[in-house]
Amino acid sequence: PEGYSMGAVTVTMGGVDITADVYSGGTITIPAVTGDVVVTATAAVAGAVNFVKSITSDGNQYLDTGIVPTTDIVAEVDFRSVQWSAWTSIFGCEKGLLLSCQERDSGVLLAQIFGGNVYSTDSGMGSLSITDRHTSIIDCASKTWTIDGQVAHSALYIGTENLGRTMLVFARYTAAGNVSGKSKTTLYGLKFSRGGETILDLRPCLDPAGVACMFDTVAQKYHYNLGTGEFTWEPMEE
Repeated sequence: PEGYSMGAVTVTMGGVDITADVYSGGTITIPAVTGDVVVTATAAVAGAVNFVKSITSDGNQYLDTGIVPTTDIVAEVDFRSVQWSAWTSIFGCEKGLLLSCQERDSGVLLAQIFGGNVYSTDSGMGSLSITDRHTSIIDCASKTWTIDGQVAHSALYIGTENLGRTMLVFARYTAAGNVSGKSKTTLYGLKFSRGGETILDLRPCLDPAGVACMFDTVAQKYHYNLGTGEFTWEPMEE
C-alpha cells in the first residue's frame, strides 16, 4: 500500500520453505509448481528504516543475499574482521565469488576465489591488520581486485564453475550446499552491481521491532539472520 515498503518475504510450496531458491530482487520465480504455494510478505513504513553504523556476527549468525554470482558482477564490501580462523568467509559461495580471510603471522590474509582459483594479497600487497576497517572491490568484469584502493591482484581468472549457489554474508555455501566458514566480522555495507546497475545494496539497520539485520535499498527488503543468536550493532555516530 502507499506509504509502505516491502519487508520480509517468505514463500512455501507444499508446506516447505523455498524462499532462498525462488525469491530474489523482489521477484519470485518458481520453475515447477508441485504443491500449494503460499507467499507471506510483511510491510514497513516507507522511509522509516532505522539504519545503524554496523552489525557484527559472533561466528554464529549469517545472511543470504539471494544473489547468484556471475562472471560480470562487481562486489564492494566495507568490513572489519573481528577474529579469524582458517578460511573464515566475509561473503560468498564455493565455486563462485568468495572473499575470505586466513591467519598470517603479520596479520590477516584476504583471499578472493572465483571458479575454484585462489588469489591472495600475497600477490601485489602486504598482509593487512586484522583490526582495521577495509574496503574491498572485486570487479569480475575487469578482472581486478583492490583493497583500500591498492591492487591486491590483477588479471583474475573468472571461470564459469558456479554451481548456482547464492552468496552468503558472514559464511559461504560449500559445493555440497552446506553452510561453512562462518566468520566473526563487522560489516558496514555490501553492494553488488552488474553492468553499472546496482542489484543489491545491503546496509546495517534495525527493523521496526528493533532486530539487527540488513536492509536492501534496491529491493526494499530486510535480510535477517539465518543462524543462531543475534547480531550486535553499533549506532550511527553523532
